Amino acid sequence: MRRFSSTTDEKDRYGEKIRVLGKVRTDLWAAENDREAIAKAQARAAASESSRRSKTPRTFKNILCAIDYSDSSLKALRLARQIALQNDSTVYLIHVCQAMVVPMGGVVTNPPAADEAARARLRKLASQQLDGVDHYEVVATGGDPARVLLKTADQLKVDLIVIGTHGRKGISRFLLGSVAEKTLRRAPCPVLTSRAN
Repeated sequence: MRRFSSTTDEKDRYGEKIRVLGKVRTDLWAAENDREAIAKAQARAAASESSRRSKTPRTFKNILCAIDYSDSSLKALRLARQIALQNDSTVYLIHVCQAMVVPMGGVVTNPPAADEAARARLRKLASQQLDGVDHYEVVATGGDPARVLLKTADQLKVDLIVIGTHGRKGISRFLLGSVAEKTLRRAPCPVLTSRAN
């Protein structure tokens, strides 16, 4: 009888080993499938991340760039171009001819011919400086520069104003004022200022 029980015990041990080996084989198969699934998920995540980076939403769709033909405004134009290229933006170039106040005579505005000449000069500047920018428009008008800039920014629903600053200080700033500062204080959107040096 001992023989019978020892063979039964042996069969039970072999059966248990076979079950354990089967379980190990199943676990290895599952682990391999898990590794493949994880690798596929990581690849999808990497592809999604790279497509998300390439499809970044346009932050600045409409950019207003003030031009007075100073070195600082030309530098501002280069900055506006760079931002426009990165965001596929429309650039609006604006030149405001300051209206003159004549004592006892009121405000003298620019004649329409002067506005058209300013537009032509802006178009020439845009064709030279905005290489690669698909969409741009020029605006030339007369009035108080800060007020006109703010009104135009509101009308065009711009996302960014780029403006040069002369960096005046002291009495000249007090007497002449600062278009950039007035624009900064009242603008409905971010304002990027640029100095020539």
